[in-house]
Amino acid sequence: MNLEQTTRWRSLSGKVCTVMVALFLVAVMDGLIAVMRQSPNSIILMPGEAEEISGPLRGEVKELGEPQVQAGSHFVQLTFLEASKGFWLGGDMWRGMISVDPKASPGDYILRVHQARDASGKPTSVYVVKVLPDPVAVRKESKSMILRYGNISPWLAVLIVFPCVLLGFLSNYLLAHRREQLLIKIGKAEIYHVLRQEKGYQVTFGMGSEHGLQVGSPLTILDEVETPVFSGAVEKVFEKDAMITVPLDCPVRTGYLVRINGGLTPQVALIR
Repeated sequence: MNLEQTTRWRSLSGKVCTVMVALFLVAVMDGLIAVMRQSPNSIILMPGEAEEISGPLRGEVKELGEPQVQAGSHFVQLTFLEASKGFWLGGDMWRGMISVDPKASPGDYILRVHQARDASGKPTSVYVVKVLPDPVAVRKESKSMILRYGNISPWLAVLIVFPCVLLGFLSNYLLAHRREQLLIKIGKAEIYHVLRQEKGYQVTFGMGSEHGLQVGSPLTILDEVETPVFSGAVEKVFEKDAMITVPLDCPVRTGYLVRINGGLTPQVALIR
């Protein structure tokens, strides 16, 4: 690709990458908001489905038979699987499986978990199992806008978009590097940093000693349409970068080009 084609593709890549990042952030925020809006004790299932859950215990439990369940209907059952220490706080927890009978009617079913020999008589956990008739009803009940209107889980959307974001960044980097090489071959470089100071703007661009640039080399700053806006001489030169100070009344910004007047020393021929 020539310079014009590379510049056009880099611009397009940057726009696509921006869109992908925006979609990624929207999907993450939608998923997090849905989790925060959904009560941890509210469970949505369809007839015939099951879901693993866990809850707290008051003190150590030696046998899984000690927790007891009060259910409003035999169509929704909770089966205890094991007792263990909580991952985050280290308290005693139970793990179980809520299952819905295939013949269960849509509606809300209450499950109360009591612990044997608990003098308080209060349940350790109360769950509301909302049984919905079909996937369409489940989608409409979701707190996620992406799932509700797009019929896709926000976390699946995150997994799909994330590789696209990485690919976008990689392609943008490669195209920018290719453009930088093509610019240097014709004695030009892009300004990537502008810092306002008392005496003027400190302008840094991507060309240095390894490209044959020297202190005092005359240069011209060009705007988006390559109209000259300032002429001066290089003040500082590093291996891959160089700097010049321009007056505060000079309209300079990142993305402008620097053109070296008179060309570079022969080192530039080493660039591939």
